[in-house]
Amino acid sequence: MTEASRPLPYDFLAEKAIIGSILKKNETFDRVNQIIKPVDFYDSRTQRIYKSIINMVDKDIKIDEVSLISQLRNENILQEVGGEEFITEITLSSFYTPNIDTYAKTVKEKSLLRSLIEASEDIMDVSYGQSQDVSSILSMAESRIFDISQDKLNEGLIKVGDTLEETIQVINELSMNDGDITGVTTGLETIDTKLSGLQPAQLVLLAARPAMGKTALGLTMAWNAARENKSVAFFSLEMSTLQLNYRLISMVSMIDLEQVMNGRIRDDEWELLFHATREIASKDLYVDETPGITLSEMRSKLKRLKAERGVDLVVIDYLQLMQADGRQENRQNEIASISRGLKTLSKELNCPILSLAQLSREADKRADHKPILSDLRESGAIEQDADVVMLLYREDYYDEEDNPNIAKVIVAKHRNGSTGSLDLFFNKPCTTFRDLSYREENV
Repeated sequence: MTEASRPLPYDFLAEKAIIGSILKKNETFDRVNQIIKPVDFYDSRTQRIYKSIINMVDKDIKIDEVSLISQLRNENILQEVGGEEFITEITLSSFYTPNIDTYAKTVKEKSLLRSLIEASEDIMDVSYGQSQDVSSILSMAESRIFDISQDKLNEGLIKVGDTLEETIQVINELSMNDGDITGVTTGLETIDTKLSGLQPAQLVLLAARPAMGKTALGLTMAWNAARENKSVAFFSLEMSTLQLNYRLISMVSMIDLEQVMNGRIRDDEWELLFHATREIASKDLYVDETPGITLSEMRSKLKRLKAERGVDLVVIDYLQLMQADGRQENRQNEIASISRGLKTLSKELNCPILSLAQLSREADKRADHKPILSDLRESGAIEQDADVVMLLYREDYYDEEDNPNIAKVIVAKHRNGSTGSLDLFFNKPCTTFRDLSYREENV
């Protein structure tokens, strides 16, 4: 039997049994509906009948043979689904069974298999056609498989009591940390203390006006995590890898960035530079400089990194430079789609995603220039999806004599903790951030 002639997987008896069971006992619908959707039915008749049943449930109509026939007639699809005879056939051949969940899972599994077959055929067509480069095809393939995996069997609601043992174990492990951070370290004690580190499955937003130092702070956090032997992915949508390397070398060697970029390295600084490059090279810090990267491309790259090397932290510089998958009505909807996708991705990878973001000009118009949550561009969706929102600003940006080298990090949203303002020391020549205690110790 050729590939083309192979029948697609489906179970018509299971599909009929689901419809019939609902007709016999309406309560069955709630159990079935959390497992399957209308699209999971292969037979067009059972699929459309199930859609009609959903409409009846929404209108609180009792479902039986007579009322279902009436509903199908009102929707002008009775004859298309086999007429009264087919509904009667289902009713007579069916009975309620406690194993209805098994039937629903069977229908779902067959649906997933058909989706995999369809995706595979599309991947084969594109591959044979060679109309796209290999990396684009791989990205498309991974995206299709991921979408299918997201539609896997839903286990439904879980009794809280069944999860408490695991929760107690986590609490016990946390208590043994003696107050230490529980997430990925930022290397900045003030932030780590406030957030307990960057937590798994968190979307953390760091927003600022241009030239405030958000890239520097994001890179500082990324490097500090990598230095603690964490696997870190840094997506630079604005700077090239070369520019980031300049910053990293300056940050680690403490040689002024301007000197590094111009090659004006003193004789006594070369050893510092080489030591810095060796240290950077030894850590699992990965950079991607794809401009306008889409969420699906990012997901594919991160899933591959997770499989090969693991991933503990993702940093994105910055959110508004990303592109959404597919066409969007406007930029606001596009940003909303991206922020929702990043939150979902953080849960899938079970690691924190630190996304930098641009603030609007509204902060510049205020007398104190202090940023607030509403200054986020397209703020509604971003603010809603983020677990933590930090706003960065420096008073010396506006007045060099006003708190020089002091950066304020405003924790404006913290889903699992308190908000507040933190102070950091900004080493401008080396574009890096340190705790204020570091400045005091090195005055």
